Amino acid sequence: MKFYLDKRYFVFPLFSLLFITLPVYSTMETADPGAASVLALVIPTLLFGLKYLKLQLKPYHISAIFMWLLCMMVTIAGPFSAQTNLMQTVKYLAFVVFFIVVSTYRFTEKDIVFVAKGYVYLAIVIALLIILSYLGGYQHVHEEVGESVYYLGRYSIGITGLYKNPNYLASFICVASFVVLYKMKETTMPFKKQMSHLVVFILFFVACFLTGTRISLIVLFISIIAVYGSALHHISLKGLLFPISLICVLLFLYGNQISDLMDLYLAGRDMFGDEGREEAWALAFRFFYDNFFLGGGIDCWHHMSRGYNTMNNLHNVFLEFLLNQGVIGALLLVLTLFYGCSKVKKTDRFFLIMLFLVTAIPISFQNGVVAVNFWRFVIINRLAMNYSIRSKEGICALFKVIQ
Repeated sequence: MKFYLDKRYFVFPLFSLLFITLPVYSTMETADPGAASVLALVIPTLLFGLKYLKLQLKPYHISAIFMWLLCMMVTIAGPFSAQTNLMQTVKYLAFVVFFIVVSTYRFTEKDIVFVAKGYVYLAIVIALLIILSYLGGYQHVHEEVGESVYYLGRYSIGITGLYKNPNYLASFICVASFVVLYKMKETTMPFKKQMSHLVVFILFFVACFLTGTRISLIVLFISIIAVYGSALHHISLKGLLFPISLICVLLFLYGNQISDLMDLYLAGRDMFGDEGREEAWALAFRFFYDNFFLGGGIDCWHHMSRGYNTMNNLHNVFLEFLLNQGVIGALLLVLTLFYGCSKVKKTDRFFLIMLFLVTAIPISFQNGVVAVNFWRFVIINRLAMNYSIRSKEGICALFKVIQ
């Protein structure tokens, strides 16, 4: 039987789903897999693309190519060239190639639904593992002070033996939470189905809460306010069921501990080393002005910050990108992300803005320009925008299809 690439096989949606979930299952701390892992995913995708797709370079593809080209030139010819791992530029190119091939594919309604549902199902598994780790006492982080050991309350999926950085797990769950919330907004959903979605969202919320990542909770609250705030003029008992149930479950789960937990996680007096970020970001801006137009090349922060009493990692992907690629690179990134945004369906604009926020805010506190977490953000937003432009109904119409 001759093999044809069509929507029945979900080849590109499957590759997309694997790509956006890669940090969760293949890495421990930085969501930055090795070049071999990236190429293992990119090469077959490229082969499928060359065989079955007529790759037509769009302006946002060309801007991504120039992003890589300029960064490679600065990295090779810049002041830190002798200290730079050139495989980082190879991995950067692999990400760009993957982005071009996948964003060329014309995703159908079934394809997008497949990716969205697969993403949510994987997020459910991750959330359950986080909660099981909490119940099993698998603390992700602890601090030894003398003979005492202080557990800091951040739980990862340690019950599986895989210790992951909670920041990346929580930001992964945030996107799935937003999809579930938006689906619940559909008034045509049966009551039982809405209740099942409510249970899933509570699962996501509790899992993010247990990781102790403040930024993920901020994203979740923004999603709730934005999605349900836009429908306040349609307040009903059914509409109030979600926020009331959420508050009751959280109070039941944590009771007297909730004030202490909020103080630990949200009041800024935690022990996770955040107090060095402001100084590091201020120093990074000083370096940025010295390399204003083209930046300092890949991983230049590690070289520039030597001799300063500051953090090894910048913990801000956008600032790291600005430092690496300067203003020209930043403009190319804007073109890559937002080219054609004026053509999206009017009914999709609110969803696309919210999708951008829930994917952009978490990586403002993460590392890795040449990493999956950054390119996942680029690809998710580009695919959503492309579908809104190409399809007749727009992306919001899919929420009446996703079950």
